[in-house]
Amino acid sequence: MSQKQATIHDIAKKAGVSSSTVSRALQDNPLINSKTRERIQLIAEKLNYQPNVLAHNLRKGRSHMVGVLVPRIDHHFFSSVIGGIEKVLNEQGYNVLILQALDSVSKEVINVQSLLEHRIAGVLACPMALSQDYNHYKLLVKYDIPLIFFDNTHINMPVSMVLNDDYKGAALAAEHLINQGCRKIIFLAGPRNNYIYQRRFEGFRDTLKKRNIPFSDDQIFQNESDFLSGKDAANRILARMPLPDGVFSVTDHQAIQLIQALKIVGVKIPQQIAITGFSNAEITSIIDPPLTTIDQHSREMGAVAAKMLLEELEQRKNNTFIPKKIYLTPELIIRQSTLRRNE
Repeated sequence: MSQKQATIHDIAKKAGVSSSTVSRALQDNPLINSKTRERIQLIAEKLNYQPNVLAHNLRKGRSHMVGVLVPRIDHHFFSSVIGGIEKVLNEQGYNVLILQALDSVSKEVINVQSLLEHRIAGVLACPMALSQDYNHYKLLVKYDIPLIFFDNTHINMPVSMVLNDDYKGAALAAEHLINQGCRKIIFLAGPRNNYIYQRRFEGFRDTLKKRNIPFSDDQIFQNESDFLSGKDAANRILARMPLPDGVFSVTDHQAIQLIQALKIVGVKIPQQIAITGFSNAEITSIIDPPLTTIDQHSREMGAVAAKMLLEELEQRKNNTFIPKKIYLTPELIIRQSTLRRNE
């Protein structure tokens, strides 16, 4: 009589863990710590466990469902990107499953695992700004799931990407502030070691250098891992005498909060301090004063990312896929928050 084949439940009983923990450990899920993964994998080997290989199922049985991963769906930028994605994919018979991380790296990891388990056809993802760990995205690559990064990225991964030219966008904003007469400009930074915020800083810094505008480290306002609140940024600015005459923020959100905080204490914008943001969120045109910003063409970004995914799905059938990067050209949107003179 042949010996009964071991199951995930047998491994779970032997290891003293749940079946879901075993399943994730056998897939090298980073949610399970390395020692537990190794112990479970050793037990599976001793029991001669033969899984229904996930990779095989994914390759042979994918659905017409595409996963879209975003930090938050309630941001105008991401809702606009999703609109561009859905239009392209729906026309080609694909449905879209939208998952948001809610600014939680652990939630982002769980979302990726969920897409793996649902035999997704492909994934379009904007990684969390705070995340430097991308082992969960490596799982998608491991199981041959087409992955396209948009807006933010883990730049060294061998996947296709559609990005904004953040360097050029920041350069446009800095050049505009200089043309408006600003000579002491504060840089409101984003999380350290994040690709898009690094590029925005480099574009800003290099432009000031080219125009011979003094710039030093004390003009960089940054928290260790997150964004500054508008109130904190305003307090730092007001502690300086004389006041800076310009501010470039890497996000519209920071810039809007700063405008509100400075107005409360009577600072005139743009007469005393000119302020620019980055993204062209919907609210930027209706705050007082309306915010000068950089338009990232979010809907176009979504459409381009979706087309890249469709192209990759076809290329994989012929084993001709080669990852590529596409950079969209940003646009400076000039509004009253910086207008001191005609440009």
